[in-house]
Amino acid sequence: MAPSSAFAGSRLLRPLLNETRESLRQWAFAHQLSWIEDESNQDDTYDRNFLRLRVIPVLRERWPHFSEAVARSASLCAEQEQLLDEMLAAELASLGGRRWLAGYRAAGVDESAAPSGAAASLARRAAGADARPRGA
Repeated sequence: MAPSSAFAGSRLLRPLLNETRESLRQWAFAHQLSWIEDESNQDDTYDRNFLRLRVIPVLRERWPHFSEAVARSASLCAEQEQLLDEMLAAELASLGGRRWLAGYRAAGVDESAAPSGAAASLARRAAGADARPRGA
């Protein structure tokens, strides 16, 4: 999940993404806000909850800095994807711009996507991968 992403023709911002649950809970308490817990967060039949409730605690027990390492890796991957998107967008633009729109359509790429997103989507399709990573 990215801290900022395009969504439905606008920008979706997640400014608290890097905050821990505990830091948010403490902040809410300090500012006299009621903490409301979604009861589905404790349902480990959902994959995300199973990982958060059962798997990640074991990994943290063995490797105390596991969460920080994963967050750092995710951030680096996001930076690399952004760079790749920018490079692909520039490359596609240099190949003739609008005349490639037919190629986008033929490949099933959403032409309303941001140019860099469309470029990355086209590159993923050309490489034989799904146009969007699972969950994106």
